[in-house]
Amino acid sequence: MPKRALYGSAQLLEYSLSVAAIVSIGHRSTAELAAATLGSMTASVTGYSILLGMMSALDSMLPQAWGGPDSQKKLVGLWTLRMAVILTFTLVVCQSPQNCRLPSSQRL
Repeated sequence: MPKRALYGSAQLLEYSLSVAAIVSIGHRSTAELAAATLGSMTASVTGYSILLGMMSALDSMLPQAWGGPDSQKKLVGLWTLRMAVILTFTLVVCQSPQNCRLPSSQRL
């Protein structure tokens, strides 16, 4: 299977998680559907894109460190650990109670 097909199927599966949640919520009421859709869209635009950008930067740096001299191979674990700490910190700081309550307060 080509690499492009694997990447496309991974994107499709990732997208299907939010679609399945929105479809199941849509059976309850239109107000809850609107709140769930707004929350999913806000999370995708603001949060996930920032995290994806950070992970993509790490994805391009790690092969360069691994393919370099032996002294740089130690950097792979160090950079991965640092990025895990930065991503965890970003998730904790960006998740405020106001952002969690906002979509549920929107009514049609």
